[in-house]
Amino acid sequence: MQEFHLVPDRTKEIYMSYYGQEICPPGHLYGPAMRDHFLYVYVVKGKGVYRAGGRTWPLSGGQAFVLFPERLTMYRADDDDPWEYKWFGFGGAGAGETLAAGGIDTEHPIVTHRRPERMLRLFDDLLRYRRANEAADRLFFDGITRLLLAEICAQNEAEAETARGRGREELYIEQAKNFMQMHCDKPIRVEHVARYTGLERSYFTKLFKAGTGMAPYEYIMRLRFDNGKRLL
Repeated sequence: MQEFHLVPDRTKEIYMSYYGQEICPPGHLYGPAMRDHFLYVYVVKGKGVYRAGGRTWPLSGGQAFVLFPERLTMYRADDDDPWEYKWFGFGGAGAGETLAAGGIDTEHPIVTHRRPERMLRLFDDLLRYRRANEAADRLFFDGITRLLLAEICAQNEAEAETARGRGREELYIEQAKNFMQMHCDKPIRVEHVARYTGLERSYFTKLFKAGTGMAPYEYIMRLRFDNGKRLL
């Protein structure tokens, strides 16, 4: 693991306090715990889950999750395909407002990056930076923090526009399919998938069948059958 700490000016509207990267060992776990700042965790590759507010989100490469101040959270890397991720911690009076303007809050803490190369390029710039002098460092970290947040908000707004254009029902179905594809090798049940989408089980089952022509459990069985054939 690499982690670099700063001495931020906490009177600023937005500031970065630390950043880093790690290739997680299998089953790597953090929490349950609270923080006094925001933390943005970008998943480069691998699988894992993030839990907060009684909800669980599975995450893989190209996705990210936000930890909010004074909120109990937990995250865990997969046993078989653990995460590699990068992160930065930040705060300031304007941090929460900036995220909220981009549609990111405690009920919507997940961001999917449709153009992950842009986020990776910013993290590369951050991780490769070599401290120079106080003035140069201050300008660099102020700038890179705002560039990272701008990219995060832009990607999340693009995701929201996609959802509005395609319809909320289609988004629920796609989320469910992605969840089932990621976890079909585990003993998941329909209620697990419904809980992930945030829908009541019976409504989710009707919605999924109307959109795909098959019940959720049939879709799970088909995925397992297809995976079994590929292993033969």
